[in-house]
Amino acid sequence: MRSCLTRICVLPAMILSLLIGCIVSKNMGRYQSSNEVGRIFKSYQVVPDHTYYFAGSNVDPFAIIAIDNRYTLTSANLWTKANIDKKQLGFWVDTMSRKIGEMPLGSYILDPSGKRIGMFYSARSSGPVEMEGDNKVSVYLPEEEEENLRDPPLP
Repeated sequence: MRSCLTRICVLPAMILSLLIGCIVSKNMGRYQSSNEVGRIFKSYQVVPDHTYYFAGSNVDPFAIIAIDNRYTLTSANLWTKANIDKKQLGFWVDTMSRKIGEMPLGSYILDPSGKRIGMFYSARSSGPVEMEGDNKVSVYLPEEEEENLRDPPLP
């Protein structure tokens, strides 16, 4: 009797959990590590038809993203838009590469179906990617970085 009762309670809970997971992840993009993206950044190549953004300071960014112009970045409040050229990109890549213990890597940013929508370059982990419909995308910073950008609590 107890075993039957356990199955009756556990099975619906498992199904509900699975359904919630599918609903939540339905619009989530992902990253795909790419040596090609790393080479693009390390050669200071500014990819046409992409808008560049950075996180951190403009003299010492900790992440750079390039979003295909067919998409709108809705999390732009976390990133600073950059009118970039080869010289500026080279300065950022060199600055990021000189940090002891950090090795920047490249990744493609993918939509839920696996379509490339941009590129990510950083020595730090990437944050979530969420598609918001009609070619709108939010690229979030790693949680610890978002917390650093928030206003400090008042005394």
